[in-house]
Amino acid sequence: ALLLRSTLAGSYIIAGGWDRKVTMWADEERHDIIGTQVPKQQCYRQLEGHSVDIRCLAFHHPNTLASGCDGGQIILWNMDSGFAKLTLLDVAQKRTVLQTPNTNFYDFAKPQAVEQVTFLPATAVVVACYADGWIRFWDSKRGTLLRRHLGAVAPHGRTPMSLTVFPPAVDELCEGKRILMTGDDGGGVQQWDVTAWDDPTQLAAAISET
Repeated sequence: ALLLRSTLAGSYIIAGGWDRKVTMWADEERHDIIGTQVPKQQCYRQLEGHSVDIRCLAFHHPNTLASGCDGGQIILWNMDSGFAKLTLLDVAQKRTVLQTPNTNFYDFAKPQAVEQVTFLPATAVVVACYADGWIRFWDSKRGTLLRRHLGAVAPHGRTPMSLTVFPPAVDELCEGKRILMTGDDGGGVQQWDVTAWDDPTQLAAAISET
């Protein structure tokens, strides 16, 4: 997983993978916490907290980084301090099997893996798709699970693998709504209307239900 993002403290290249660490490089020469100059080609900081491989990264302004891994955990980091603020984990998550006329879907070696993660900009809701076929919405402030939606549709594919959020716009695609697009490993694409999540009142109502 690879990101290039800017915070109030500067611009960074961020990577996560098999070493189970989030590694940050400064995209410009800067000074570390004790004032030592750090060249941009040198590692600026490593964030440790995952016990298995990291699959995905996402950034939310001004300084929140999300990292998802094979174990189903999403860690929310303060990029400026390197502090792990929250760990998101659905403790009720189980292997999901969907019966179809032809076969059983969602029977995976790593059903809990986080395939992709992103943020809904207005309310900082964390959205993640998992190898068990479900999309989960998280409150990034409290660390609570807000909702689950089955994101895979047989016979197109087994699990959603990618997420993209389109901002509200008056055009043929979005029609003034905030749209979440998901793509699965069988070539299926789905469109989700998540406009309500831009409304703090709707978000508060969802939180009160958890």
